[in-house]
Amino acid sequence: MPKIEQQLSDPVAAEIIPFQPSEADADMIDFDHLLEFAGGSRTSLIEITELYFSQTGEQLRKLQTAWQTGDAGGVARLAHSSAGASGVCGIRVMEHLFREAEQLGKAGHISELGSVLAAMAASFERVQALVLNSRDKLPLS
Repeated sequence: MPKIEQQLSDPVAAEIIPFQPSEADADMIDFDHLLEFAGGSRTSLIEITELYFSQTGEQLRKLQTAWQTGDAGGVARLAHSSAGASGVCGIRVMEHLFREAEQLGKAGHISELGSVLAAMAASFERVQALVLNSRDKLPLS
C-alpha cells in the first residue's frame, strides 16, 4: 500500500505522458493529418472518427455482399468512395486496402478479393482500437 501512495504523491509518476504513436501505428494512421482534419478540436475528432467508423463499417458489409454476389462494378464503386473517405481522415492502411479492392473490382478479379476483405476487417479493428485508445491522449483543445 505505501508503494501506491508513494506513486500517487510523486509528481513525476503522476505526470501525463503525451500520446506518441509507434512507427507501426503511424504506418496505419497519419495522426497529424487526422488532427488537422479535426481542426485541433477533441469534439470534432470524436465526431469525425465516430462517423468514419459507422460509415466504413457499413461499406465493409456492402463490399462483402458485392463480393459474394459477384458484383465487380459494385466492389469498385464502394471501394473507391471508401478509399476517399479513408484518405481524407488519414487512415492510410484502409485507404490502401480500399484502393486494392477498387482495382480488383475494375479488373473483374473479385475472386481475389477474399484475402483483401480479411485484411480490411483486421485492419479496421486495429484502427478503431488505436483511435479510441488515443483520442483522449492527443494534443487537442
